Amino acid sequence: LAHVYNLHGSWIFSTFNLGQITTAAVMVVAVIGLLATWTGYKYYLSSHQPSVWATAAFLCLFAGLISWMIDMGIRGHILDFIHLPGVVTADLKDILIGVGAAALFAEWLIRHERTA
Repeated sequence: LAHVYNLHGSWIFSTFNLGQITTAAVMVVAVIGLLATWTGYKYYLSSHQPSVWATAAFLCLFAGLISWMIDMGIRGHILDFIHLPGVVTADLKDILIGVGAAALFAEWLIRHERTA
């Protein structure tokens, strides 16, 4: 466990030293991501049969983006507490977004396999 104040807003920004990207720019991308996630999930439900992977992807991505927006909007930084020595220091939000992306990929693989 660690106690690291991440002023960049993401472990990706701090790992690759992308400090020139402003918080406001990332906030705009997060809002667009939230709207795209919500719209995409609603479209998916109306055009496909509900799936555990699609629902998990939506919930994880939505929760991760909301968490990021609250942390950056209220505190102005992210408190990273999961430390993998020599790799990264992250928080639950980063894990949720990673799991959401993996679930989205799993859903895509399942849909692709059915149509092939």
